[in-house]
Amino acid sequence: MRIWYTMTESDTALRCEAPVIRIGRQSAAEIRFDRDFISRNHAEIREEAGRFLIEDLGSDNGTFVNGREIAGPTALRQGDCVRFGDPGPEIRIDRLEPSEEKGQLEEPVATAEAPASKEASPPIESPPPFTPKPESEPAGNDKPFGAQTPGRPKSVPGTTGPLDNIARKRLVYLACAVVAAVVLLAVFFPRGEEPLSRLFQRVDPATVKIHATRTDGQRGSGSGFFIDRRGWLVTNFHVVLGASRVDVELYDGTRIPAEGVIATSPIEDLAILKVKPPDGSVPVLPLCRNPDVPPPVGTPVCVIGYPLGLGKSLTSGTVSSHMLGRDFRRWLREQDAEDDNPLVALHLRDNMIWIQTDAAVLEGNSGGPLLNRRGEVLGVTTWGMSDHRLGTINFASAARHLKRLIEDADGRVRPLADLTPGGGN
Repeated sequence: MRIWYTMTESDTALRCEAPVIRIGRQSAAEIRFDRDFISRNHAEIREEAGRFLIEDLGSDNGTFVNGREIAGPTALRQGDCVRFGDPGPEIRIDRLEPSEEKGQLEEPVATAEAPASKEASPPIESPPPFTPKPESEPAGNDKPFGAQTPGRPKSVPGTTGPLDNIARKRLVYLACAVVAAVVLLAVFFPRGEEPLSRLFQRVDPATVKIHATRTDGQRGSGSGFFIDRRGWLVTNFHVVLGASRVDVELYDGTRIPAEGVIATSPIEDLAILKVKPPDGSVPVLPLCRNPDVPPPVGTPVCVIGYPLGLGKSLTSGTVSSHMLGRDFRRWLREQDAEDDNPLVALHLRDNMIWIQTDAAVLEGNSGGPLLNRRGEVLGVTTWGMSDHRLGTINFASAARHLKRLIEDADGRVRPLADLTPGGGN
């Protein structure tokens, strides 16, 4: 079986051949995506009874054909768009061939309205108008190239002549130039950014407000976002520290209680909670393509959350710099401000990578996502500091720390009592 397909993100055309084409994160997959939200064995394409079928193999984030999630083996046809995860990478099926047909194009299927017949006669065309041939004109193949019969127009409908071929070649050259320009744009400008208004609408359902009630009766709020369809919710550890009850407010105002804790890392100020999705699954935000590498300085970013406990908001800016935890502590000591910063009490790791951004962050934004303009998570918004000389500087923990916490999680739901300074890992 052979398929020709196009990666819609980069408009790259590819070809794959195998008896069964596997899609996933494992290195043996015929179509491989090195992204954390793609399962190792995500889906497969196979041929059965003359049809091409695609089936999801129990992936965490689902497989979608033409925008609809598939629940079982689904017929695949030329022109279909297949997305792995939501959002996730997408391919467009350009051509499908069974293995036994070596290099043959698919035969068109006859229909009742227009039955196919190999015996059908070719359409009858009217001959061009007759023009007497002058005696001086060379006969047969001796006619000079491009010579025109007197009285006959340069282009006769239904015929192919030298001028038609030249025009056709020019169109081909023009089409090739357009394709080359598109490919160059995709290579040198690959970000695929979208307007912030559209980005906000797309990621809005995956971001939430967190209400924490602590054992002493005090209440606080912060932000969070879904990272797994099973209801795994990311926030800062300090947002839910010491909470005896956590309620999650969805984008439509619905409140649901947190069932427990999946994983915590106080030294990285991260927590993953578990809620029961009201409709069986929730929209999620994907990690960036290479979370182990911090985004370059100057990368456009945005922060989504609930500043000061108000309604959801979006602020935008760029990556200003990167800072290690040890540098942050050294700066606090130099400013005689180490004892005044509540994050120091969490004993954050010295080798943590913090992403500095000029996107506005206020109290209540903690735990929300720091996104690139594709809607991918670059980090978890954590803290900001105000200085009368420099203004406000804001930081998010890099996505690499969240990736490690997700990979180490065993999926067991632990009680909220783990939300203590000594709880978790």
